[in-house]
Amino acid sequence: MNTLLITDAHDAIVGMRFSGIESLRVHSSLEMLSALEDALADENIGLVLITETLVAPQYKAVMARRLEETQTMILIIPDPGKSFTDHIATYVRESIGIRF
Repeated sequence: MNTLLITDAHDAIVGMRFSGIESLRVHSSLEMLSALEDALADENIGLVLITETLVAPQYKAVMARRLEETQTMILIIPDPGKSFTDHIATYVRESIGIRF
């Protein structure tokens, strides 16, 4: 299984290249959705990483696709130089209503 990074940040591409992760550079959140669908259709990709700024405008669409997907894991990662939003805590709060 391969990993794919979908990002608009050149620094993220360079950093992930050092660890052997393939990257795809897109310029808008709509391009990101198209690239995500292509990645999910590829049986060789087991993990898709997407940077946070690309996900933000299409958050609900990405989360819906994330819940539907059974073969490929979709993870949202912070952009280089930016703080991280705790998506796991947000996901738990939205799913079952527990705050921690």
